[in-house]
Amino acid sequence: PDGVNINRGAGSTHIDGLRRFVVENHLDVGFAYDGDADRCLAVDENGEVVDGDKIIYIFGCQMKREGRLAGNKVVTTVMSNFGLYKALDEVGVGYEKTAVGDRFVYENMAQNGYCVGGEQSGHIILSKYATTGDGILTSIELMEAMLDSKQTLSRLAAPVAVYPQVLKNVRVSDKAAVRENAHVQQVVQAVGERLGDTGRVLLREIRSVGHRFHRRGYPNAMYRQASPHAGQPQVHHAAVFAQIDGLGAVQCNVAAHVGPAVDFAFGEVVDAAVLTEMDGGAA
Repeated sequence: PDGVNINRGAGSTHIDGLRRFVVENHLDVGFAYDGDADRCLAVDENGEVVDGDKIIYIFGCQMKREGRLAGNKVVTTVMSNFGLYKALDEVGVGYEKTAVGDRFVYENMAQNGYCVGGEQSGHIILSKYATTGDGILTSIELMEAMLDSKQTLSRLAAPVAVYPQVLKNVRVSDKAAVRENAHVQQVVQAVGERLGDTGRVLLREIRSVGHRFHRRGYPNAMYRQASPHAGQPQVHHAAVFAQIDGLGAVQCNVAAHVGPAVDFAFGEVVDAAVLTEMDGGAA
């Protein structure tokens, strides 16, 4: 590391080394942080990654058992895995969904008095102690949950069945035009209705994509994909997000077309991306 490439081969963006280390040394848990340690991902005794969604679940269940879960709710973002909500429903824990970003999570927590929230990426906020993510604090609290329950991390996280997911970006010249286009809205609604309570579709805007992906240490390939090509005018991006439970070959015979900028079909994407989550099916 030279102060610029602080996440090279290590930390929460390159967690495979930690996974091997935990298994080879027969450890109970391992923790990985990002460059400024406000994000924390864990590795259980089997070397499996325990992401922010699973950590939120563990904290929510622990606080509910102890009578400390304010409002009986946790705060998540719209990008949390569908499996998290299924697991929370099973144990009777409610949830809020905010825009992506830990500041939106904290705003919701502060306005409603909730005590735990976060993002899949590992930004976990425990309002009793902090107003933002703190990886070290998250680690300590997670180990406390293991000790108090006398259970392994894998057992605590097991109820959250993570649905496979894929995320892609659609390059557009006018995000508002896409968002407000009647046909796009009809497509999203049609797919949502077809999925019912077995999945979901989310169309959202991505702001300042290029520099944000680069600054946060994402792979260069993702940065190049998300950034405008050299010599082309500045463009905006949108993301299409879908989660499907056990339906495998869901391919809706609908497509969205907004001028020359956007042309995509659900399950058949052109210069775009769809995030798909399926329970036991191939994307």
